[in-house]
Amino acid sequence: MPRTPVPTTSRYSSVTTMPVGSVGYFDEAAGAVWIERLTGHYRRAASLNLMPERSWRHARSITMINDVMEGRMLPLMVIGIGKMTRELSR
Repeated sequence: MPRTPVPTTSRYSSVTTMPVGSVGYFDEAAGAVWIERLTGHYRRAASLNLMPERSWRHARSITMINDVMEGRMLPLMVIGIGKMTRELSR
C-alpha cells in the first residue's frame, strides 16, 4: 500500500493561520482562531490525528494545531482514543 506523504509545505499551514485559507473558503477567521474558540468554549477538548504520531513534528500545520490545542492532540488509534476518553472524562 503506498504511503501518504507528510504535508510539509506552507500551503497546508495557511488553513491554520490565514483567513480565507480554511476549508470553508473565504472564512474571515483562520483555522487556529476557530480552534481557540472551540477550546475556549469547551473546557474539555481533544484532537484526533490520523497521521502517525512520529510524523507530527515534520508537518508545520500539525505542530501549530497541537500547540493551539495545548498538547491535547492524540493519535487516531485505539490507544489514542482510550487516552482521549480518560482525559475528557476527568
